[in-house]
Amino acid sequence: MLLLTVILGAIGLTVSLVVDVEHLMAAYHRDGLRLHHAAEGVADVVVDELAGVADWTPVPGGGTSARLAGSLVLPPALGGGPFDAPAATLALQQAAYSGNPWGVDTPRWRLFGQGVPGSVLPFAGLPDDVYAIVWVSDDVADGDGDARVDSNGVVVLRVRVIGPRRARADVQLVIARVAPGVVRRVSSRTMR
Repeated sequence: MLLLTVILGAIGLTVSLVVDVEHLMAAYHRDGLRLHHAAEGVADVVVDELAGVADWTPVPGGGTSARLAGSLVLPPALGGGPFDAPAATLALQQAAYSGNPWGVDTPRWRLFGQGVPGSVLPFAGLPDDVYAIVWVSDDVADGDGDARVDSNGVVVLRVRVIGPRRARADVQLVIARVAPGVVRRVSSRTMR
């Protein structure tokens, strides 16, 4: 009888652990999807903003977003504290463009905007418990000899959204100005 009790207890404990792990996995998956959609939403807002900018020439050299101009402090839901933008930009630069032989045309990531989308952007549906960072760079095909200036109407955006438990989602877009006020996504991909 004691052996049967021990076996049933072990089975019950195993089932309980499996269910707990399943719930945790589902929560992480849900958070990942939510962050990805938030990153896409922020990207859409930034693309819309850039569509209204008449001249993209200075954008890769240090232009900033008027819509996503929050502070460099993480929200309390993410632990608060400062966001180290220079370190994040350097890490992105090294991951994306280090070792590539473009010389003076090697694109340089520049911080374009940051903040809590749900509080700094006046759009319904963007969460207020995540932090978004947007970088911009010139594209590699520009060929003008200056990575701080766009001369062909094509720029690259990287949107990173940080959420609970330091989960994050990154989306990278190449966008092109087709006509005044009209921007087209040349490519878009989720970064891992």
